Amino acid sequence: MNTEGFKRRLSAILSADVVGYSRLMGEDEAATVKTITAYREVVATLIKQHRGRMVDSPGDNVLAEFDSVVDAGQCAVAIQKEIQVRNDEYPEERRMQFRIGINLGDIIEEGERIYGDGVNIASRLEALADPGGICVSKTAFDQIETKLPLSYEYLGEQTVKNIAKPIGVYRVLMDSRVSGAVEKEKSDILTRSPNPFLAVAIVVFLIAIGFGLAYLLLRPAPPAPEPTSEKNVTSFTPQTRSIVVLPFVNVSGDPDQEYFSDGITEELIGALAKLEGLKVISRTSAFYFKGKDVDLRTIGEQLNVENVLEGSVRTADNQIRITAQLIKVSDDTPLWSESYNRELKDVFAIQEEISNAIVDKLKVQLLGGEPPTLIRPYTENMEARDWYFRGRSFSQRGDVIGPQRAIEFFEKAIEADPANAPAYVEFSRAYGMLASTGAILPREAYPRRKELIAKALEIDDKLADAYAELGELKANYEYDWKGAETDFKRALELNPGSSEIHSRYGLYLAAVGRMDEAIEEMERALELDPLSGPARSWLGMVLIQARRFDQALETLEKNLEPGLTSLIVRPWIARVYVEKGQYDLAITMIQEWTRQGRGHVSEAHLAYIYAKAGKKEDAWETLDALLQRIENGYFAPYSVAEVYSALGEEEKAFEWLERAYEERDPQQVGVKSNPAFDNLHSDTRWIQLLEKMGLVD
Repeated sequence: MNTEGFKRRLSAILSADVVGYSRLMGEDEAATVKTITAYREVVATLIKQHRGRMVDSPGDNVLAEFDSVVDAGQCAVAIQKEIQVRNDEYPEERRMQFRIGINLGDIIEEGERIYGDGVNIASRLEALADPGGICVSKTAFDQIETKLPLSYEYLGEQTVKNIAKPIGVYRVLMDSRVSGAVEKEKSDILTRSPNPFLAVAIVVFLIAIGFGLAYLLLRPAPPAPEPTSEKNVTSFTPQTRSIVVLPFVNVSGDPDQEYFSDGITEELIGALAKLEGLKVISRTSAFYFKGKDVDLRTIGEQLNVENVLEGSVRTADNQIRITAQLIKVSDDTPLWSESYNRELKDVFAIQEEISNAIVDKLKVQLLGGEPPTLIRPYTENMEARDWYFRGRSFSQRGDVIGPQRAIEFFEKAIEADPANAPAYVEFSRAYGMLASTGAILPREAYPRRKELIAKALEIDDKLADAYAELGELKANYEYDWKGAETDFKRALELNPGSSEIHSRYGLYLAAVGRMDEAIEEMERALELDPLSGPARSWLGMVLIQARRFDQALETLEKNLEPGLTSLIVRPWIARVYVEKGQYDLAITMIQEWTRQGRGHVSEAHLAYIYAKAGKKEDAWETLDALLQRIENGYFAPYSVAEVYSALGEEEKAFEWLERAYEERDPQQVGVKSNPAFDNLHSDTRWIQLLEKMGLVD
């Protein structure tokens, strides 16, 4: 091939194909074409989500390129994880497994096509990968070795077809431990040892929409975070009535059962959080330690708790075995332990026994009235319970595909048991996640969410999460502030230990201008979930709204430490820099965020900062490009209003604020306290807007 005149450049190449594709086509051509078409759409979505470009996809092959090897590596892992989950829906003989190769090398560009050794090597690496596995070249490995939470196995120098020199090849170990060793459970009984988590763990990427941890789950534990309020605690002073429920280990021998052991852990956390007088660490911080070799005293110090509950779950042939033990971390004293061998349908009874044993051993004094029912058997239908747990595992992922898949499972859970109240609540939450990304228009999502919550409360009028959802709906959609507060308070009455409900109530208080109370709620949420990136980011946001910028910056910068990352931290740090007049730092922070693939949202933030920095030409250019791209699709009008306000275009700012009001943009709820609109306060239209929203004191 004559390459004279063609453009050459360095690029990260991802090549993938399906193992045994010809056999599948020979056995059932129609079914195979249908499956590969569906999988190709999934792969294309993930490539785009990771800032890549699909170059070609003939037959069972996929060729994509990325500007970053890190993006290519993250995308490859995401593809393999997603395909693994989707394969569960097919009989074993119909499942498809992909092999993936990644290379960093020189390519030749001809129009939309790419050629050269950079591409050829990626294709050869793909052939070296195991089914469901990933191989990377040494050039790629050198770029991602310290940047992704993965381990690698060096396969040596490999001689491959049509490549002159041998290639250094590494196999990616996606389920590896921090120590680099993967061990199998050798006993049915969970015993105390320096490393109680010798089972296969699942690593998931968390995104965004403001909840859960990102892929840094597998990095070394950070130093114990300091409290963000003025009531600093400088030493380990754990509360006797305090506990963290560490993720129960799946010892079933089937990694696909991970969601079930995670589900049981979450239910125990939720049950204990209902108790007055007991501090229970919330899910995000508890799951931070999943699969990590961290001694219990360190965990106690980081979370400021005195007690740890740990255990394991084994399921097989309709039987379940749960082992659990409660440990006082200051002196490593076992307080209680028990093993349960029951039928799978008895899992609720086991959880109730565990919860009651903890209450007894910690001598928790319940405040007011009879103790609540700790574990509610919302469904005796194990199929419904299984679908619900699967949906929860997807809703925790934090990416766009997660809530879409979660909705499918919650629909199946409700179909299996229409009286399963929590499934309706989680269904509503997944809708909310999609609305926050624009995948569903907010005005379409909110009425559907309201129907789902009404159904949940019809089934169970003591479901705390349902009241929290209803409070958010009344605030964000109906602007019924009094009704919203009633629901939030009812939710906290039913579940006083929920970090998430405290955060949601704190956001409500900030929206109505009660900033001191809002900060207090956010600090309580962070106390209950000290390693939660989102909880810390929400506190930082409220501090910005309270104009406490130095404290906000100190709080938010902690989320840049390993293990505390939140997808929403960088834009809020950038906003603090803007308020402090440090515009170059603000621009750099948003540009880093843009590299994480935030798309339109990051462009709106960048245009706002340009405008505040006096770089009007750059601001207009960025805004115009953004408006052209979103012309035929939904984009949060509230963010556009912020840019126009910063540009001094008051007419346009009010026009887009009106659109945000009509569309029920979820961000509109924070308009009263947002410093971005301070310059509009003297305009009569500002008061009119607040009056329409019921926010005038």
